[in-house]
Amino acid sequence: MAQLLVGAILTYADDDTWFNGGRQLTIQPEVTSDRNPVLRVKGDRTVLLALVEAYGRSPQPLLTEDSNVFTEFLQKSEKEQLQALKNAHSCLLEYHLIEDQREQKTNSTIRHFLLRLRYGAIIVDHQSRNFDWLFGEGGQWDLSRQKNRSPSQSQAAPVMNPVVRWARLLPDNLCEYTPDRLEEIEELIPDLEPLTKGDSRLDRQDQIFIIENLLRFYFSTQNQTKVETFLQQFEQMLFRQSPDHSYANYYHYLGVYYYQHQHHNQAKKAFENSLNWRKAHCDKTTASKFRLADTLHNLACVELESRNLRCAEQRIVEAISIYHKSRKVKDLANSLMTLGNVRSEQTRFAEAEDIYLHTLRDFGAILTQHPLLAYLHTGLGHLYAKQGQYHQAREHYCHGITHLTSLYGDQSHFLAIPQAGLAALEKLLLED
Repeated sequence: MAQLLVGAILTYADDDTWFNGGRQLTIQPEVTSDRNPVLRVKGDRTVLLALVEAYGRSPQPLLTEDSNVFTEFLQKSEKEQLQALKNAHSCLLEYHLIEDQREQKTNSTIRHFLLRLRYGAIIVDHQSRNFDWLFGEGGQWDLSRQKNRSPSQSQAAPVMNPVVRWARLLPDNLCEYTPDRLEEIEELIPDLEPLTKGDSRLDRQDQIFIIENLLRFYFSTQNQTKVETFLQQFEQMLFRQSPDHSYANYYHYLGVYYYQHQHHNQAKKAFENSLNWRKAHCDKTTASKFRLADTLHNLACVELESRNLRCAEQRIVEAISIYHKSRKVKDLANSLMTLGNVRSEQTRFAEAEDIYLHTLRDFGAILTQHPLLAYLHTGLGHLYAKQGQYHQAREHYCHGITHLTSLYGDQSHFLAIPQAGLAALEKLLLED
C-alpha cells in the first residue's frame, strides 16, 4: 500500500493540485536547505485516496514487481481503504521516508508531509528512479526496516557529499543533453571529476553514478579522450566487484562509444552484451525497463547502419512499446523517428512519411530547443529526395540546417548530414 501511495504522488507531482468533492491536495517539488530534493504533500486524506485510485488504474503503475495489491485494495470498503492509507502513512513515517509537517499532531484528516527523494522530481525521467531508490532491492524501505530490527543502529540518514546531491538532479539519458542543459551542467563537471578518484565519502554505487554522469556529458560534448578515460575507470571498478546491473550500463556506454566511431560490429556486440545482462540479471522495475528500451533503440540504430533492416525493425518496435507506457516523450519521439528511418530504408515511403509527419505534429512543440527537430526534417529531406520530390526535400534540409545552426552555431559537426543532403540535392537540381 505504501508503494501505491508513493507511486501516485510521484506520478502526479506535475499536476500540482488535485480536487475531490470540494477538497484539495497539493504536491509541490522543493529542495531542502541542505540541497536534498523532496515533494511537499498537503491535503485531505480522501483526496489522497482518489489520487491512489486514479494511479492504480493507470496503464503502468510503478511497483517493484507484478502485484494484485491494487485489485485487493479496490475490493475493500471506503472505510477499510482509508485505514489502509493511514497504515501506509504511518509506515512511511516510521521508516523515515516521509517527514511530518503538521504543526499539531492531531487526528485531523489533513495530511502534510515531505516525501524524501534522491533525484529532482521536476524531471519526468526521475519518477521511476526515485521509486526504485525508495522501494527497490536494497532501497530506503529495506534499509529502514533493517535498522528498525536493530535498535543499536542510528535512524539518522547517512551523510551525503553535497556534489553528489547536485549530480542526482542531472538527466539520466543522452537524449536530454541539449545545448542549454550542457551549458548549465558544465559548471558542475570540475567538482564531479575528483569524486571518481577514490573519494572515501562515496560508496561504490555513488562513484559509478558519478562516472555515468561524466560519460553522458563527454559523449554529448564529443570529448573522446575523456570518454575513453572514464570508460576505462568504469571497467576497472566493475571487474573488481560482483556482477550487478552496472555491467549492463557499462556495455551500453561502450556501445555508444563504438557507434560514435562507426565501429558497428563492436557496437553491436557491446549493445547485445548490455541487452543480455539486462534481461538475465536486472530486476523488472520501471527504471530497468527504460534502460532496456534505450539499449534496444541504440541497437536498432546500429542494425540500421549495417543494413540489417529486419533486425532494426524488431529492435525499435520493442523499444517503442516500452516508451509508449512511459512519460519519456523525447525518447518516444526519437524512437519513432528511427522507425521512420527504417521504413524509409525499406522503401515503405508512405509509412515513413506518415511516421515523420505525425511525430512532428505530436512532438514538434516540445522539440523547439532540441536537435531531434532537425533530425526529423533531415529524415523527411532524405525521404522526399529518394522519391524525386526535390523541392520538398530542399525545404526540409534547410529547416534542419537552420535549426541546428540556431542551437550549435554554423561550424557544428551536427550540420554535416543535412548539409551533405542539401549539396547532393543542389547538384541534381543543376543537372536537371
